[in-house]
Formats: sequence, structure tokens, C-alpha cells
Amino acid sequence: MEILKKIIIILLSTLYLTSCGFTPIYSKKNLDFQINNIQFEGDREIKAILLSNLSAYKTKEKDKYNYDLNIKSEKKVEIASKNTKGEATVYKININATVEVFLDDKLLLTKHYNNSSIYSSEKKIIKMKEVESRNLSNLSSKLASEIILTLSLANTKSDF
Repeated sequence: MEILKKIIIILLSTLYLTSCGFTPIYSKKNLDFQINNIQFEGDREIKAILLSNLSAYKTKEKDKYNYDLNIKSEKKVEIASKNTKGEATVYKININATVEVFLDDKLLLTKHYNNSSIYSSEKKIIKMKEVESRNLSNLSSKLASEIILTLSLANTKSDF
């Protein structure tokens, strides 16, 4: 009886999701834009991750909005908390980015992004650098997703 209930719930959920018109936001086949050129200033780790994530949107199709991006990024690592000895116990990493979007060599919009993450201090420096690098990668990937979302909405809304 339990198994039958689970099968019915799964079947109804699948049927509901397929018939409700659900489409993924980041589906590349539904996007009506492409990125022609990306100019970077700032942190090279952020640049590498953004370029990796945004390069999938560099196509050569006609009948799409052709955007050029100018991205300025900055990384800051701060001490968020110290123990009684004055040693850092918690760090905060901030990524600030300004993205200028150009369409036909005209500035379409300028958007500022700010992402941050907090992580605990590690005793070994190598381990702490790995944690910092992982956080930086996650924040940069999130930034790339936010840029893609902004570009996908740029044609439908004039207000950002």
C-alpha cells in the first residue's frame, strides 16, 4: 500500500511538472542573446572562472542580441572575527563587480554585484587557501549566473 502511494505521488508530480509549462531559466535554447566580446579588469582568478562560465554564451548566431561586456572585479578578504589571543578565527571574502553591457557599441546598462561568503580559519595555511579558493570559485560562479540572468532579462525590461 505504501509503495502504491509513492508511485502515485511520483506519477502525479511528474505529470504536473510536464504539463504546467515549466522551463528552466538557464536553458540556452530559449535565450535570445549572445556575448560577442568580454573585457576584464581586476582579479585574474575571478576572470578565469567568469570566462569559463560565460564562454558557452559566445556563439555566432544571427537574429540574437549581440552584447559586449566590460567587467571590473575586485576581491577582498577581511578578518570577520578574532579569538581572545587576537588570532583570526573567521574570514569574510567579498567579490564586488561592475558589469557594463553594450549593445551595438552603445551602453545599455551598468549593474553592480556584491557577493560574499564567510569561512572559518584553518590551522594549516594550505588548507585555508583551498577553502578560500573554493569560496572564490563558488562566488564567481554565482556572479556568472547573475550576469546571465541580467542579460536574459535585458530585452524584456528596461528597469534594473
